[in-house]
Amino acid sequence: IDGNTYEVIGLGTQVWFKQNLRTGKYRNGEVIGQNLSASAWSSTTTGACAEYSDSPVNGAKYGKLYNFHAVVDPRNVCPTGWRVPDMTDWQTLYGYLLGLSEYTGGIVKTTGTTAAGNGDWLAPNALATNSTGFSVLPAGSRNRTGDYVSLGSTSNIWHRTEQPGTTEAYSVKVYSSGGFMDLGVRIDRNQGASVRCIR
Repeated sequence: IDGNTYEVIGLGTQVWFKQNLRTGKYRNGEVIGQNLSASAWSSTTTGACAEYSDSPVNGAKYGKLYNFHAVVDPRNVCPTGWRVPDMTDWQTLYGYLLGLSEYTGGIVKTTGTTAAGNGDWLAPNALATNSTGFSVLPAGSRNRTGDYVSLGSTSNIWHRTEQPGTTEAYSVKVYSSGGFMDLGVRIDRNQGASVRCIR
């Protein structure tokens, strides 16, 4: 879709995208909502995606940011044979990572550092080794009010698992300031976060 190609990586018993999803279309070729204003982003109840600060350069480097409506849309954001991971998938990966190091965030994030936040992780990019090759980048997010935040300092990657009875769903979060991975961070369904597909 969109002419994108992705590197993939095997970790334990799983195969993952090594890069964040960049598509602006569902698997069937239909377009995901794009170019939404901040107010439209905050109020939409359908799938939407964006590039950080509406910049194609950021989109090419970090992938797109998707709201949860896009993540769970039955048309699928991941290519044929792939899917958005659920809580069980992330728990399986986390267990594998713990077998390698207690610094589960450090061994999955890239090692590049920039003081300006326009390249890779902001300093100190604590305990980063990327020894797994999973290559998490600090893509930031688009919050529920439509503002772009945290480029260079955090990565939020969706689960397809929602928090019943709330307007929230789960994401995995990795930080520049620490070497740990938070497995079950609850964020608003209208927040924009990255997607990694799993086979």
